[in-house]
Amino acid sequence: AQSCGLVADDGEHAALKTIQSGLESGKKEPRHAPVSSRNDNNRYNTTCQDVGEVDESESISAKHLPPPPPVPMEAFPPPITVLLEEAVEAFSVPLQIPAACMLAFLSTCVGGSRHIFPKNSWAEPGSLWLGLVAESGTGKSPVANAFFRSIYDYESELFVAWEEKQKAYLREYGVYKNALAKVKCVDELPAEPRKPHKREYYLDDMTAEAMSNTLSENPRGVMLLKDELSGFVAEMSRYSAKGDDGTKDRMLTAYNGGPWKISRASKPDIFCRHALVGIFGTIQPGMLPRIFDAEKGGADEASGFLQRFILVRAERAEPKQWVEKPFSQESQNLLHSIVHHLLKWDVKLDGSGQIQKNCVHISDTARTLYINWYNQIAKEGFLSDNPSLLDKLHAHALRLCLLLHCLDAAIASNKGMNSISVDTMQRALMLAEWVKLNQFQCWTFFKPGKVNQVSPIERTIMQ
Repeated sequence: AQSCGLVADDGEHAALKTIQSGLESGKKEPRHAPVSSRNDNNRYNTTCQDVGEVDESESISAKHLPPPPPVPMEAFPPPITVLLEEAVEAFSVPLQIPAACMLAFLSTCVGGSRHIFPKNSWAEPGSLWLGLVAESGTGKSPVANAFFRSIYDYESELFVAWEEKQKAYLREYGVYKNALAKVKCVDELPAEPRKPHKREYYLDDMTAEAMSNTLSENPRGVMLLKDELSGFVAEMSRYSAKGDDGTKDRMLTAYNGGPWKISRASKPDIFCRHALVGIFGTIQPGMLPRIFDAEKGGADEASGFLQRFILVRAERAEPKQWVEKPFSQESQNLLHSIVHHLLKWDVKLDGSGQIQKNCVHISDTARTLYINWYNQIAKEGFLSDNPSLLDKLHAHALRLCLLLHCLDAAIASNKGMNSISVDTMQRALMLAEWVKLNQFQCWTFFKPGKVNQVSPIERTIMQ
């Protein structure tokens, strides 16, 4: 109570007794607390205690959960802060939604075009798996469409150019086949025309064959956009060729840009030496326990599949209100300029087909800051009890750092090959702490057998 600034030292004991009495009464006779506005910049207390378990079959309502962790707006550059605040007002959504959409947007723009190197033999790309945990109708789709529109337009322009090249290729290939049929000796073999490269940055068809065709031509990586991630998890099992988790295994490989092979009986095999896939979609809170359970005794958790996801909670503090203010042309132009800067960064392959990683190194002071944070969070109870989640949080922090570095480069119109500064690392660790709080909430409050309810009075105190 004292740390919250509610009482002086001499009144702390009395206040604690009053709060404890209120909590006990709230559990016995829960009452709905009045809705009040919340400043997202207020600090959030990470030490959530268990407050009673409920049956797994009981539906989960947002009123039973602590409020989502506030977004650390100071982690973003000033122009992006203005853009995010404008999106909150224009689309009448909680701040967590445009923040999550911005991270997914940056992940799509950077992908495997840059890698961050914390030390030898350890490299992380700019690709994220991000799940927005929100009720249906919270407003994610309009925000995501506004943020991704520049990417859609950019790829559409490339597709029109590719279609013209493809038509020319097919004509040339027909001439080549006719000439090949007339060849009488090896010395007369005609040169085969080169198939045009089809550039793609996102997809929504996640069948193994469709993704393999795209990934084989795009070692830079792609973003898989899914409205409902719960259906995505089910689809992966359905599309698995052998009925096991073959497709999930490939996705685990694609998190870091590993090799991906599809063997087909009637068609040539498909081999992707560098398959990098990001994921962005929504999960309704009520579906999370089923996803954690994974229908196979927690197989998705044991494999590390779930730990790869950054889960971001979002909820409305009050009903949606009508707003006249549009998402400004200035904000759209900013997103457009970021897209046209970052998507021009490409990857090159050497003679053996290996990707030539564009290495972004970390300055000594920034690296020391990261190491100190790395060692500190290992001592935290929740993470020490979940070593796989802790390991992925280490990687999430680095990937977020790379995305912020590339975002700064796009705004400054440079190639982003300079060393990562201590300021960028500090901002990345703010986001990593925000991710940690979201992971704590999702893994604590949604896991089967550990679903915790928070009474209205407890929720008000947390707010």
